[in-house]
Amino acid sequence: MYAELSDIQARFPHLTFDATSAPSQANVERYIDAIDGIINGILDGGGFSVPVVDPMHVTYLRAGAAAGAASLLFDSLHDSN
Repeated sequence: MYAELSDIQARFPHLTFDATSAPSQANVERYIDAIDGIINGILDGGGFSVPVVDPMHVTYLRAGAAAGAASLLFDSLHDSN
């Protein structure tokens, strides 16, 4: 996993993600998993070994994964209103 829940929480400090929140912690973790899957699919399709483990590259992928998951979270907040 490139991004972590703490990466998303940092982007939405006014929200709490737990078992009873909306979206829940499980929802946010699914968003992260979905983005990680997309990233790994693109990299694998380009001939790269996945998951990426080189710390320098993971730093960049973490930022991208966090941005993607945050976008999914933002969309879910917008859709629920």
